Amino acid sequence: MYAMSIQALRASGKLSLVVVFLTLQFGDIVTTAISFRRGAVEANALPGWLLHTWGEWGMYAFKALLVLAVLYVIIRLQYRFPRIWLSLRIINVIMVFVLLINATSIFL
Repeated sequence: MYAMSIQALRASGKLSLVVVFLTLQFGDIVTTAISFRRGAVEANALPGWLLHTWGEWGMYAFKALLVLAVLYVIIRLQYRFPRIWLSLRIINVIMVFVLLINATSIFL
C-alpha cells in the first residue's frame, strides 16, 4: 500500500519532481565541496558542527541520509496528506537559491 515504484512516480508526474530534488541536492554537495577548496567556510550551524565533528565526508554522508529520509517521509505520507508533494516543490525552490549562493562564492 505504501510502496511507490518508479513507474507509479512516473505515472503520477512526481518522478520529475524527485529527479529535480536529487539533482539539486547533488549540485549542493558539488558546489559546497568546490567552495571548501577555495577557502569558504560552512555558514549553517548544523553542517558546520558535522564538518567539525565527522569531517567533510561525514557531513556529505549525513546530507545524503537526510535527502533519502525526506523522500521516504514524503512517499510514506502522501496517501494521508496528498499535498505533501508541495513541500518538495518548496524545498526545490529553496535549493535553487542555495545553489546560487554557493555559485557566487565560487565565482566571485
